[in-house]
Amino acid sequence: MSVVYGMNVRPLSGLATKIKIVDGDFDKVKALADSEGLKVDPTYLPKHIEWMDGNELPPGDFDKTPWMNVSKRAMEAIAELEPGVHQFVPVEYLDQRGRHLENRFWFITGQIIDSVDREHTNLIFHLNSWRPAKDVARRYPELLPDGVDLKAEPKLVLNLDQIGDAHLWYDSYAGTRGKGSPPWMSQAMHDHLQDKDLTGLNYNAGQLEAVR
Repeated sequence: MSVVYGMNVRPLSGLATKIKIVDGDFDKVKALADSEGLKVDPTYLPKHIEWMDGNELPPGDFDKTPWMNVSKRAMEAIAELEPGVHQFVPVEYLDQRGRHLENRFWFITGQIIDSVDREHTNLIFHLNSWRPAKDVARRYPELLPDGVDLKAEPKLVLNLDQIGDAHLWYDSYAGTRGKGSPPWMSQAMHDHLQDKDLTGLNYNAGQLEAVR
């Protein structure tokens, strides 16, 4: 069975770390009109973040506090497989005393794909997204197709032919996208990042079946 992954980001300490935004305002960050709503105008992205981890652990190579952000090592690893596809915006991380900790990058996934396999997925497409059949049956029973097994576990299956050569992407209708959320990830990218021993990812989580 082929698989792809939801990028499962976890803090090194196991707990969410408090941060202080020194400058910038995430609420004012807007998508660029010519990027399908993915890449952003970096004007209001914070340029400095105060990292307030009580255990004094630095961020992992991948972190999502408060947006997806990556180390230089992670940025370079991603660009090795997908050069020029994604957006990386510099941000300086400071310790609690305002001293330089690390130069990092806000990571904005740069492609969106309709990657769900219609034949093997048992979710129902409704209101422009894929939803569990039980949810549709409870809220909109008149829209439930005939023959749907409401006892079956929800199963989202992706299609490798639709994904093509992409390694990191948002799906058009499944999962969360934009606002610094983690993307889907190909097997090749998963193995590539793991081989480089990049931290901050749970490499054993988030598997999804993929077919052709």
